[in-house]
Amino acid sequence: MEEEEAESWQKRKASVLFKNGNKNLLSALADTIANGIPCLARASLITISWMSSYLNLIEDTMLPPMAFSILRQQLLQSLNYDKDVEERVLASYSLLYLVKYSGIYENFYLLLSYTKLSFSPTLYLFHHGVFHENKCTLIDKF
Repeated sequence: MEEEEAESWQKRKASVLFKNGNKNLLSALADTIANGIPCLARASLITISWMSSYLNLIEDTMLPPMAFSILRQQLLQSLNYDKDVEERVLASYSLLYLVKYSGIYENFYLLLSYTKLSFSPTLYLFHHGVFHENKCTLIDKF
């Protein structure tokens, strides 16, 4: 029961942040990743990762493609091997949900073409179902 309440609370909060923060919040998070100090950039990546998993709850059909457009550049740069593993995992997780909920399938091909050049093992793990849906934890069998 507590787990369901916590999940419901997270969904409501993510929805409020998307609806009220809209473009300004997403732009600020992207700017913080690009130009912020490391601990703020990490916090922004965690926030984006968390929010992106609830993007499907947003009724505004223009918001998911806009979110992808605003965040794409910084998240793709976060996939580079010179970044920490945690940063690459969070960026991969975020990109996958942004692509999934944006409804723009060519975004997926853009993402694949980029990752073929810099190969993100995390995307491979997601593609092969190693991560649970809506959670950033490994399945016990792994």
